[in-house]
Amino acid sequence: MKLPSKSTIQFTHGADGSVQMEGRADVSLLKVQKPQGYTPFLWMDQLSLPRFQEDWEWAAHPKGLSRRHLRFILADESPLRTPGQRTYDPSKILVQYPPDYYALTLSHTGFIIGFTQPEALIPSERREDWLALGIRIPETTVGQCLIFKAVLYESPLADAAWRGIERGILTHSCAVLADFDPDQNMPGTLREVAIGPSEEVGCSGAKILQHWEA
Repeated sequence: MKLPSKSTIQFTHGADGSVQMEGRADVSLLKVQKPQGYTPFLWMDQLSLPRFQEDWEWAAHPKGLSRRHLRFILADESPLRTPGQRTYDPSKILVQYPPDYYALTLSHTGFIIGFTQPEALIPSERREDWLALGIRIPETTVGQCLIFKAVLYESPLADAAWRGIERGILTHSCAVLADFDPDQNMPGTLREVAIGPSEEVGCSGAKILQHWEA
């Protein structure tokens, strides 16, 4: 099976860090409120990522799946860093459980670095059960949380992402949801997942919990 290197969802990025969905002017995206003084794309320089499109396409080309794995929180109930008083309801986000997988992209670059799938919905009162399995849910996690696991590609771009995770540059996940509007009782349907720096994700509780090779 040929592994895809580019997502079917593509974004355009403004110099100010704003993001729009490519070719979909009718789609409104919630803008993440960045910390004052944050420099967009600095993390790309820190990871020595390519500057030209053709180099990105080469780096994203996968040889196969690697032995590198992640476990992360996709969503908890912490306030989103977007305008308005919004939160996710992890129990209501529409996800497809195995054997379906979602693309895992490097931030919102549109380039795939692996695949991810849901693992468990953990109520706050059941966190101790996971601690017994060696999985510590951070104390800063708010309410229930949705846990995902992922496997990375064997590709230069996935290698760079792994270095970013090990160095604490890429620390969070970001769910790409369609039809998300809590005010209209629309909890959202998951389309893909990105990993990136904490400053560029909407849910501060969506932290990478573990990474390992097996």
